[in-house]
Amino acid sequence: MATKPLLVSGNVEENPGPGVAEPSCLTVKNIRRQISSVVDWKDLGIELDIDLAKLNEIERNCQGKVGDCRISMIDFWVNSDTSASWNKLAAALEAISQNVKAKDVRELGSKEGTHACSSHNPPPAATPLAARIASTTDVPLGVGKYAEYL
Repeated sequence: MATKPLLVSGNVEENPGPGVAEPSCLTVKNIRRQISSVVDWKDLGIELDIDLAKLNEIERNCQGKVGDCRISMIDFWVNSDTSASWNKLAAALEAISQNVKAKDVRELGSKEGTHACSSHNPPPAATPLAARIASTTDVPLGVGKYAEYL
């Protein structure tokens, strides 16, 4: 039996090769893609059980910039809520009448079991730089001439 080569031509626009499935890991980057059009970030945060004082702090720190506020709120939620999940996010989106987004999030969440990562065990690329450095060196964080950058 003859096999066909994967690439029929060298032109990647005509033959880009196999598609890469979107990862379903619960990371800020993946959530951001799903909720980029959600303007009511504070209402979403309330539905995710984030304290109003924390949401107000995020708003002050981001100077009211909706996109920055939304990302900071999601970052806080993913890193502080041990029960953070795609289903919880979908339920919060439904509660603020973002039903189409909620459906998309639920579909993505149904793929979650097919990947090796989870919200509290992200792949190394999703781990903050300081944590990766700390896990690979014996030098305590905050020590040395580059401490201000961590």
